Amino acid sequence: MIVEGFNRADGRRVFDGIHLQAGASGLATILVAGTGPDSSTFFTPRFSHVDFRGVHEEPFTYEDIVSRMVRRGELPPKIVVTNMTTDYFSSRASLARTGSHGTAEAPIPANVRIYDVAGASHGRSAPGCELPRGELDWSPVMRAVLVALDQWVSGNRLPPPNTLMPIAPRPKDETVLPAPAHLPNAVIQVPLQNPDGNFVGGVRLPDVEVPLGTHGLQNLPLSSRPCNLGAAYIAFAKKPAERKPSDVRLSLAERYKSRGDYVNQIRVATRKLIEQRFLLPEDGTIIIHAATQSSAFD
Repeated sequence: MIVEGFNRADGRRVFDGIHLQAGASGLATILVAGTGPDSSTFFTPRFSHVDFRGVHEEPFTYEDIVSRMVRRGELPPKIVVTNMTTDYFSSRASLARTGSHGTAEAPIPANVRIYDVAGASHGRSAPGCELPRGELDWSPVMRAVLVALDQWVSGNRLPPPNTLMPIAPRPKDETVLPAPAHLPNAVIQVPLQNPDGNFVGGVRLPDVEVPLGTHGLQNLPLSSRPCNLGAAYIAFAKKPAERKPSDVRLSLAERYKSRGDYVNQIRVATRKLIEQRFLLPEDGTIIIHAATQSSAFD
């Protein structure tokens, strides 16, 4: 919509603020006509059709997109972008940061904010995936971001600064959707992970900052779009003796002195996120209460 100039009518801007949720670096094929009840945007690039055209097309970076709008004589809207972790693995979100050449990141325009939600999935996993389904509820971040966008548009209160996950190439990782043939110089990158497998940086919900397991892993089979977009969650063992030989992650007993210690850490992480304006106070209350009821320490 914004690339093709559809945010202008009769010489005026239509939307003063836009929230792009989990769009990664892809376009919606709204200019393609179709027949029958299915939307023309139903099909997207995936592991079974890496070279699908019409979605991952230039311009990719918001520097290029905003420049295109300015050249048309448009007044660009305020734009907030939220990316989920699986959008980097299954939807090439890094192209919106680096474009179609190399790994150098483009400047982010002043009217754009980009927020990566660490450990979050694009959607919910469907039944039949090989790994346990993703458990992270990222909707509280969306509510806070919407409030920040409203305040930015209506009162010119600046939203939180860009908050991104550091990324790097994984050229031999089969769980990363590779670049299509029509982008031979593109380098697809994905977020870095800590020794627990949790993703580094970005907007960190308390469940990720004070984890009970690993969030946002690529689920399988890769042939299932709902599975790889829905992510996986692998819980930590409760005690050292319950850890599998291949599991190098510390158990809950090695991480937290007690349930009370865990809840206190959740409380600190929640307060920090509220101060950063990525969490509303009422959602923070719910998160802390849920921590007190967690069955992980039963």
